[in-house]
Amino acid sequence: MSVDVLKEGHLLKKNKLGLKWDKRYFVLTKGAKLRYYYDKPQSKSSSTWFKEQFSVKGEYSMLGARVVRLNKEECGQQFGFGIVPKGVLRMITLGCESEKDRTKWMESISELAAVNLTGTIHTKRGTTSILEGFLKKQGGKVKNWKVRYFVLQHHAICYFATKLDAKYLDKITLSGGAKVSKAPLDQLPGSEFPFYVQSLHKDSRRYILSTDSEEGRETWMKAIQQVSDVNIRSTPALESFRRSVATLSVATSPDRKEGWLKKLGGLGIGGGSWQERYFRIDGETKRLNWFKAATDSKVQGFIDLTPSTKVVPDDEGKKKRSFVFSITVEFLH
Repeated sequence: MSVDVLKEGHLLKKNKLGLKWDKRYFVLTKGAKLRYYYDKPQSKSSSTWFKEQFSVKGEYSMLGARVVRLNKEECGQQFGFGIVPKGVLRMITLGCESEKDRTKWMESISELAAVNLTGTIHTKRGTTSILEGFLKKQGGKVKNWKVRYFVLQHHAICYFATKLDAKYLDKITLSGGAKVSKAPLDQLPGSEFPFYVQSLHKDSRRYILSTDSEEGRETWMKAIQQVSDVNIRSTPALESFRRSVATLSVATSPDRKEGWLKKLGGLGIGGGSWQERYFRIDGETKRLNWFKAATDSKVQGFIDLTPSTKVVPDDEGKKKRSFVFSITVEFLH
């Protein structure tokens, strides 16, 4: 085995039409590449080595890939598993000779998949999937219940029509945190153990999900809350994601006040129109910074808060908006 190779060997691969299984030789590299050949490549000392360099039949990056264990009813193989590479809209379905071999392949790929482009592990267990399984979801407009396959990741909860789907139907963003709580059973006919999930991003929809047991509900709620807590601690907006038109809400630090405000545009693109921005007062730099979103780290603009800065009600602005104030900075010569 080459020093660059983590694992290699023959696997069964279902073809694109899903009609038959082909035996192929797979090589997983430390660079997170999964390549497959018709058969095992020859060594470099072989006279056919140069030809073999062009015998790669497929190559996929495993960074951010989703790895799924499949049973015989789902894929036709007793020891099957699926891989959905990031950006690929289909599942690559593979089969192994034994449970031990399947586990080894899945663990090796999952460890690489959990390494993002900056080289950091973003999940505790070394996989891109923290928790997954079937849940009921109530529709947004039509209040019926549908069974969907949910996958909890470090940044979002993605849900699919089926376990085998490569493209998710939608996702609940968790990058800025989320609110999780139990839902009243008596108000949700058709559910069993319902709970709410709502992203802390502005204008986020409140999702209503349901498990088939109290234990399942507790497991999902705890896992989502843990991911949310980690993301809140690692984003600039610590805990205040509430809308505010007239006042700035207080975050966890007494030196930092933040919240949503509407800002009248300048002379550039969008000048003269009201734009909603997330404002944050930084007590250390003595600046009022604003961002396009609460979870952004890149400052879109700022105002230096000096002793000469004036904050006054803007009577002219009240013609367009309620509770308007202006900030004026006087430059001292």
